[in-house]
Amino acid sequence: MTDFAKSFEDLLTINQVTGKGENYKRLEEAERLNNQELQNIENNQPKKSNISIDKYAFSYGYFCQRVWDILEPAIKVGISNYRDVFSKSEIQEMEKSINIEGIVLNKEFIDDVIATTEKIYAKHNIYPA
Repeated sequence: MTDFAKSFEDLLTINQVTGKGENYKRLEEAERLNNQELQNIENNQPKKSNISIDKYAFSYGYFCQRVWDILEPAIKVGISNYRDVFSKSEIQEMEKSINIEGIVLNKEFIDDVIATTEKIYAKHNIYPA
């Protein structure tokens, strides 16, 4: 399990948000397969399977959205639950991190949001550091 997968699961547990942590692991796998096939195309290498690159890209996008649909409400619940603990600037930082207007969801963006939230939670001993 990667650090971000663990952080994702911890965030769900802390905020008592129902969601399945394995979705993050599936996102990692979808990203790996998608990137591998894109790299094969770029390097004129043969495909590793009969699955089209479009299906890999769809799977990656699908799991980005699934993880986001769990993560965003978890962060909102955390902001609400710990509003009296977080500073105004920390709340604004978390709210800004989950604003996806004009953003194409990808794993890097999701990881940045998790890292931002984890850093703030750890500062207040809410999050396992």
